[in-house]
Amino acid sequence: MVLHTIIDMDDIFYEQISVNNSSFKDIGNIHFEGERSKNGIRIQRIISTNPNDYLNGNYDIGKYIK
Repeated sequence: MVLHTIIDMDDIFYEQISVNNSSFKDIGNIHFEGERSKNGIRIQRIISTNPNDYLNGNYDIGKYIK
């Protein structure tokens, strides 16, 4: 594969290597990734094919789900 770009290869083929305490939870067809705490899972990422799921105020980044 040939990429014609001025962007550094390390930025294009970036791989995050880290150890974290990520937890995953599914509610319906929505997949959440976040940090587990005593209050539940603090949302860090939402994965959904429905755009309305991202606009739902109950699932804002930083909020907790149980």
